[in-house]
Amino acid sequence: MVIASKECDQNIATFASDASRLRRVINYDEVCKAIGKTRATVIRLVKRDPKFPKPVRVGTFSTGFYEDEVAHYLNSLARAVDAPVHHQGRVHLHRKRRRAV
Repeated sequence: MVIASKECDQNIATFASDASRLRRVINYDEVCKAIGKTRATVIRLVKRDPKFPKPVRVGTFSTGFYEDEVAHYLNSLARAVDAPVHHQGRVHLHRKRRRAV
């Protein structure tokens, strides 16, 4: 069965408009490089941080992340200037001190 040229042109135009809305999927290595953490830390963030983007299945043995979700996560993190700072410019960690017995 041969598709009429009008239908074919319409299908191509529809595909071209949909292609601009496709989301880019990046692999674990690219995510690690983007956030500056190791693969183990990224896996830990996926499990423990509800704000971190969830991986998507790309193939049988491969997963990735949507690039725009990773970028949104990075932009939503608190900046270093917003973090609590000690009076001498050191980060204040609020650690408990051990008492001598």
